[in-house]
Amino acid sequence: MSTGLPSALADVDSHSVYACSTATGPHEATVELSGRLPKRGSIGNPVELNDFKVAVTVPLTVVQDGSSHSQDLSSVTGSARLSVLAQTGEGDDSLDWSPFSVAGVKSTDGDSLRIVGTVRPSPLTVDRPAEVALSVGAIELSLNVDPAGAAGGIAKLVCTPSGSGRLGSIGFAGSEQARAVSAADSAEPEAEARYNCEALQPATRLRGMNPDPKLSMGDLQGRPADAVPGAAGDGQPECAKMTGFATIKKLGASVPIAASANIRMNPYSWTSKSENYIGSEGYLKAETKDSRGSALGFGFMPTSMVSRVVQVAGPESEGSDVANLRGDTIQAFNLPRNGDDLGWVRGFVRVQAVGARVNGVAVPLGDKCESGRAFLQLNGFLGNAHVGHSQLPYGGEYTTDKDIALTIPKFAGCGVDEDLSPLLDAVASGEGNTVRAISGAWCSPSTDCSDQKYDVSTVSVSPGGVSVAKAEPFVIPGTGGSIECDSATVRLKFRAGRWHPQAGLATGDMAFDGCVSQPSGQPITVTALADVVFGSTSGTYATGGDVTINGVRLSAKAPDGCTIGFGLTRRVPLPPPPRTDVSDAAFNGKYDPETGIMSPSPSYLYSTPDSSCPTNSIPGFTNNFAVHNVSAKFAFNPIQRITSP
Repeated sequence: MSTGLPSALADVDSHSVYACSTATGPHEATVELSGRLPKRGSIGNPVELNDFKVAVTVPLTVVQDGSSHSQDLSSVTGSARLSVLAQTGEGDDSLDWSPFSVAGVKSTDGDSLRIVGTVRPSPLTVDRPAEVALSVGAIELSLNVDPAGAAGGIAKLVCTPSGSGRLGSIGFAGSEQARAVSAADSAEPEAEARYNCEALQPATRLRGMNPDPKLSMGDLQGRPADAVPGAAGDGQPECAKMTGFATIKKLGASVPIAASANIRMNPYSWTSKSENYIGSEGYLKAETKDSRGSALGFGFMPTSMVSRVVQVAGPESEGSDVANLRGDTIQAFNLPRNGDDLGWVRGFVRVQAVGARVNGVAVPLGDKCESGRAFLQLNGFLGNAHVGHSQLPYGGEYTTDKDIALTIPKFAGCGVDEDLSPLLDAVASGEGNTVRAISGAWCSPSTDCSDQKYDVSTVSVSPGGVSVAKAEPFVIPGTGGSIECDSATVRLKFRAGRWHPQAGLATGDMAFDGCVSQPSGQPITVTALADVVFGSTSGTYATGGDVTINGVRLSAKAPDGCTIGFGLTRRVPLPPPPRTDVSDAAFNGKYDPETGIMSPSPSYLYSTPDSSCPTNSIPGFTNNFAVHNVSAKFAFNPIQRITSP
């Protein structure tokens, strides 16, 4: 029998960044494949593919998640299974290659483990003329990280690529598009790449809010006692994109999620001038995209499922399937607010399973396979004075609370010829599941919401570690005088990797050298009163976009010992007695990841009421809350590549 051996081979050298899920959540890894791929094949005959060398590099902490033992992790052994996608004009097919053995080798940097092995691909058969493009898919690893073989020494990793991971293509004679088939062929649905932004129609009953008591936001703390309600109305239509991970406790694996949400914001609102607060309530309807997740279920048996999450009405929702939304945030960014900026979402959902494979074999689930109704609450910490304030429309990270994790009820209606619901229950239903979702900046349905600026904004940082950002000189201008320093130095520690939320990318401290008062020339000691935080709260961060050094509170000490404090202040005359609020200020700018330069944007410091210097003890400065516009250009060394995505 002819094997359809090709007449030419092409070298393959693929390097891809992967997201690996473990019991502790997602981590980053790199996957390398090298080998040779046929250029041509024969229709109807299996094409034998050559062996590929595989190398997976993961942080040591990922492997150590599976064991509390201390040993040389270069002795790790185990097995792996690699999925490869065959793509034609008619769709994608998953080619599940045979499991293969892997072993750890010591890395050169000491912070990572390199896991290597050789995989023998399954033969590929095509039934019509086509150009079949192959790209790497998920890789599943089961690693024994305990040489003694203890049960707690098993680490399971399920890794999915963040990019295309293209290996190459094989041409089969003819120009007609065809479909690749293999022993594991199955018509599983793929994630849909649409984004529908439509204005939710306003409603009269509760202004559209879901009436179910479990979704009420009245029990939440954070609204000031003097908050004044605004006029109730239809609210503003908005849209948002969301991506993230749902971690299934039973599987010890994270499943990627993506959704678009249509929102009605501010049917109800509150404001408090004394607390610089705005409270917002509204509702949303989210549409999730089909999501493919893989894990090592049933012991070490590779299991993958295509699922979607749908919003449903609650037991007392009177037919409403919307989720309720609330925000308690800052009102005016140029004034202090001492509270946290928070958001909440509460709704009811079901999980629908629309496709599954176990050990590479398609499992027929039918079209009515879904879980029972589940209550879902997501909490969002959006910011504060120290990391930078934000509001709901700028997006942010939302997670399940540790005390209100997602419980997935049992499945029903699964299977065609037999009841497969217990199969889904065994891998997915139960308590303790968590969700981490990041929302992009909101947009109006009247705009083009497909614009990249409304995409979910996560940030990649490389190489990470400590960078020193220095501004030379650093000047605080006063009225008729100034404080001039040879330099301001910020020492920041960055966490390398991908998919970081854009706020809080690094923390560190600030120091000042060679400071004098001008025009007198008297020495001034400038010190930072708190640690600083570097990041962006500008909504959707774009490479080269807005960043801030937050948490700026300074003290300038004159030779006679008196001080002028700097931060962000405002006087609050009402309600009595009058008071002065003080919070952290920020240095604003735009960061260029190629040059490492943070170009200045307008930044303001106010003299704080705890200043002890009499007027003009430091010429040009008083303690009467004068505004000082600071313009400082910081140069980072080493340069941190801060990009999105």
